[in-house]
Amino acid sequence: GKYCVFGMDNGYLVVHLRMEGKFFIKTARDKIEKHEHVIFYLNDGRQLRYCDTRKFGRMNYYPYPYDLATLGNLGVEPFDERFSGQYLYDAIHASHKAIKTLLMDQHIVAGIGNIYSDEILYATCIHPLTKGCSITLDQCDAMVEAARQILYAAIQDGGTTVRTYTSSLGVTGKFQMNVRAYGKANTLCGRCHQTIQRIVVNGRSACFCPHCQPLKE
Repeated sequence: GKYCVFGMDNGYLVVHLRMEGKFFIKTARDKIEKHEHVIFYLNDGRQLRYCDTRKFGRMNYYPYPYDLATLGNLGVEPFDERFSGQYLYDAIHASHKAIKTLLMDQHIVAGIGNIYSDEILYATCIHPLTKGCSITLDQCDAMVEAARQILYAAIQDGGTTVRTYTSSLGVTGKFQMNVRAYGKANTLCGRCHQTIQRIVVNGRSACFCPHCQPLKE
């Protein structure tokens, strides 16, 4: 999922970066920046600094033995062979929640957030408000395939960089140049040239094409 796990002498340090957490490796001579809230002092004299503009991140220490498989009761990851159309169908077919919400439910599949749920639904022509119980097995197969293709492309491009993100090496991702739905409200759909719309689904923004992704009753 989105956890970073550090193996230590006597246990695990488990970090969830949430929206904007990031680590920097610096020296003691480097100025401590405003949003660097935690500093780890390394044996070689360097420092590992945790920076988080919004302070949403979380850190927990778990002494050995600890079963990491129980961490957050997470679902399978998108590249796990267990993540199949049948798995997704079984997880959502009884739910009346919106598919946008279900795709981002980390208990079902770990690692899909707001950006990639928009892209997956656009790629499979599914409206974000479609209820889980209305999704077919074929659509689940399509979403699993789209999830892997989109996430693989994003990884190759170094991820999707939002305004406040910078990697520890000062490198930013490039996948935001290839998104087809996320953040595209009021622009033209690349498939049908109709206007991309934005709605709010369970408190999260959702961008979609109403022509390519019609809401079916």
